[in-house]
Amino acid sequence: MAPALEINSLWDKIIGSENFVDWRNNQEFRFLHSGLNQEVILNYNFIKDLLKIKDRAFVKLVPTLIFHGFNDQTIPIEVSERYNNTNLQSTLHKLDSDHSLENSLDFIWDNTREFLFDGEFYVN
Repeated sequence: MAPALEINSLWDKIIGSENFVDWRNNQEFRFLHSGLNQEVILNYNFIKDLLKIKDRAFVKLVPTLIFHGFNDQTIPIEVSERYNNTNLQSTLHKLDSDHSLENSLDFIWDNTREFLFDGEFYVN
């Protein structure tokens, strides 16, 4: 759901280059957590961990279900489109939603349930 693929290359866009430098220097940064609708403090160790992960050209050829909003201001939908184009076992649902996907939860649930329980992956 609104996957953060390619996140390491998006920080300047997400928080701005000056804020990213401040985060590195201060080791903490306040983010508005969309799910909690409040600010949370995120330690810079989060970035250190992320840098260990290959986030571009990351392709696992496994069945994958992706939900991404057209109006996502955090992670561009093109990130999910690129992943979907490289993984023939993925399905991308482009939704009229933002990063929270809150207005699409019924659609997400119905498709996830079908993917997990009505597909070939569910063993009774």
